[in-house]
Amino acid sequence: MPSSPRILIVDDDVALRRGLARAVSRAGMEPAEAGTVREAIDVLGRLGADVMILDIGLPTTSGHALLAEFNRRRVGLPVIVVSGRGEVEDVIKVLRNHAFDFLPKPLSVPVVLDAVRRALASPEHRPFRPGAMGGADGETTQPPAPAAPATPTALESSLGAPPEDTEREAPSGDVPEETGGPGRLARWVEESQGLTAEATLPEIIDALFRGVVRGDVHLPAIEPRVEELRVLMQQPDAGGDRVAELIAQDPAMTASVLRAANAPILLPGERIGDLREACVRLGNRQVFAIAQEILITGSLRARVPPYRELMRRAGRASILAARLAVRLGSLLGHPDPLSLHVLALLHNVGELLLLELLSELPATSLVHTVTPEELAAEVARSHERFGRALAEAWHLPPAVVRVVGAHHRPARVPEPVSERRLRALVLSAWGLAVCSGHGYLPGQEEVDARRWLESLGVGDDDIGALIEEATAWSE
Repeated sequence: MPSSPRILIVDDDVALRRGLARAVSRAGMEPAEAGTVREAIDVLGRLGADVMILDIGLPTTSGHALLAEFNRRRVGLPVIVVSGRGEVEDVIKVLRNHAFDFLPKPLSVPVVLDAVRRALASPEHRPFRPGAMGGADGETTQPPAPAAPATPTALESSLGAPPEDTEREAPSGDVPEETGGPGRLARWVEESQGLTAEATLPEIIDALFRGVVRGDVHLPAIEPRVEELRVLMQQPDAGGDRVAELIAQDPAMTASVLRAANAPILLPGERIGDLREACVRLGNRQVFAIAQEILITGSLRARVPPYRELMRRAGRASILAARLAVRLGSLLGHPDPLSLHVLALLHNVGELLLLELLSELPATSLVHTVTPEELAAEVARSHERFGRALAEAWHLPPAVVRVVGAHHRPARVPEPVSERRLRALVLSAWGLAVCSGHGYLPGQEEVDARRWLESLGVGDDDIGALIEEATAWSE
């Protein structure tokens, strides 16, 4: 085995495969490539692998069939499945066959690399050693030697892919984006604000906010399915079938709900592959929380690096903070801990909005050359006002608007005790997320959630347990 982990990328789209291979190599890992199941089996037999990235729409023999055979033979190699078809049936099928993760195309390099790193760190991770194949009863056997090109290998023959598995997905052409360009905001700045290339970052941000207030800068719309789900969840007859039907429209939501329903704490030793059963097990409100995480963070996107990567990290920190807020609310005896999820998820939405707007400015703008420390200072200074404007535009409940627009300082003076404790709880959850390895801006390494937790009356033992729990979730 090489000193660096080997990542086998199996996709018949050559441009996509090579783009991922370059990204894997830059990340300090060793890529290997295959365009078919036959080639993948050959690479595994000769070189082995630590993680496989597998497209399910391969020619001749599908990725579904290879994954099913791995499952039958109890091969422990983590497999990250990718697909451009976007069919919920694909998500369910691969998770039933114990895929580590499912990523819909078009792919994002940071998201793929994040999945690979999680797979490598998983306690269930077992590298595939060259020449080894786990049998159905757990024995180790040699894989069949590669046959002549015209003759299928024994393993390929044993896969027996049904017709629907060999259906080809359309050519993706979705080489992961690494560059972008200025959009509508760039034109607005150039035409109406008169800001030159010498404008300082605070001047640029203040001009953007004036544009937001006047309506000259159009804010991103919230994903319509958030409201659809919210209305559905309020209906007394919202059964599992109706909820599952709406979740099934999005492969990413489907994958997340199934992953949550299959968490060992909920279902040790068993595995749910039916989406309706997963929704029933989790409950409507938990399903809604999972859907919010995906749909809301997906409503805000940056066009260019490094803003795209910053937004991805900030989004992950918000999701972890939302889950920790529910846990912390339960610990403190909050009457409705799950209601804290959306507050923590959205409290820093102004950061995401600001990063998206800055990413759309011209490439010649100072915002693309500022230091991370300068950017962090201005994001800290301005994110609450941008967040409040977005929360109001999205018609979020007043309690959410207050937390989004004023979580570092009181919205009202004197501040009611209930609001002060709510702010401290949300900031505690975010601080725990950042402390557990999900910081995304300079200076956050100095964040100490203890001061907020102590203000809530959380003892040292519970603080230690929360930090351990946050770190475990992070890993």
